[in-house]
Order: sequence, then structure tokens, then C-alpha cells
Amino acid sequence: MEKSVKLDLIAAADRNMGIGQKNMLPWKLTSEFKYFLKITKPPQGQRNVIIVGHRTWETMGEVATRPFPGAMNIVISRSMTTVPSDISDTVVCSSLDNAINFIKNLQPQPYRVWVLGGAQIYKLCLLSPYFHRLYLTRINRVHHCDAFFPEEFKVEEYVRVQDPDVPQGMQTDEFDGTQFEIYVYERRIQEHLAKKKL
Repeated sequence: MEKSVKLDLIAAADRNMGIGQKNMLPWKLTSEFKYFLKITKPPQGQRNVIIVGHRTWETMGEVATRPFPGAMNIVISRSMTTVPSDISDTVVCSSLDNAINFIKNLQPQPYRVWVLGGAQIYKLCLLSPYFHRLYLTRINRVHHCDAFFPEEFKVEEYVRVQDPDVPQGMQTDEFDGTQFEIYVYERRIQEHLAKKKL
């Protein structure tokens, strides 16, 4: 039976699959960030859910608006229980399972569920039966990183699919000329079925 919640992961990684340095992005790609904001914005009258880990939440204000606009924000944390009262549209869940249950009970249901990181949250969602797609920007440079996309992502177990909202082919950042390409992955059906039988 099809799951009622579909997790769409969105991430950017350099050639070594590095995704962060000191809980921050180690690059500033204006063009890629515009794409990120556009694709995570729901249609008028709709609302998304975004899922982040505690550390990503703490630094989100340095990268984008906190709480994330046009969305119900879910922070997954075992140590954090609430957010300050002046932050709206945000809840804390102690686990991914609790977050999924919270989403299932939302009325109306969200347009999409986006997972914004960090590495541990990506790992949990990659292994979840609710995983739907990975939107991965591959940056054609190497940066100094201390956080990396999970090794559980093995590209041979996924198939690249098309999304009309995603720019096709190699892109060049309008500010510093860095090249990047956006890949959209779904899990190959046979691997997914094999894992369900285990």
C-alpha cells in the first residue's frame, strides 16, 4: 500500500560528497540557492512541511528564514523539547517516526515534505520506507568540509529521474562561475522490494 507521506530530500554536495563545515554551508552559490528557494516553495494556498535536525535548525537563520517560509517546520531532536514562543509554525519531534505520525495527522495535508538535513537526518530518511526522492546538487569543486552526505547513499541503488521544475544539465553560478548539476534520484524498485523483505 502506498505510504501517505513522501519524504523528498534536498541537499548539495561537493565532489567528495561534503555538505557542511561547522554546521554551515562551505559555499555561497547564488544560482543554486535561487533554485532551492523556488523548488521548496509551495503553490499559492498550499503549505509544505520541512524536516531538519537540531544542528541544522540552530544555524538555519544564517542561510534562510527561520522558521522556513510557507511551511510547517519540524525539528527532530532528542535534547530539544520546544522552540522559543516567538517562533511560529514549528514543532519538535523526538524521532523521525514521531514526525511522520505528526504529518499524517495534519489537516489539511501538506503539499510536499522536504528534508533539509543534516547528515544524520538524511541517513534516517534514506533508510525510511517513506523515502520518495533525493534532489542532490553536485558541485564541481572540492571544499573543506567536516560533514558529508551519508555513505548509505549508493548511487547504483538509485535511478535518475526527470523533474520539470529542476534545471537540466550543467549550470554555472551567476556570481562566481562555479559549475553544478542537479540530480533527482529515486530508489530502484528491485532494491526497494528486497529491503522490504528483510
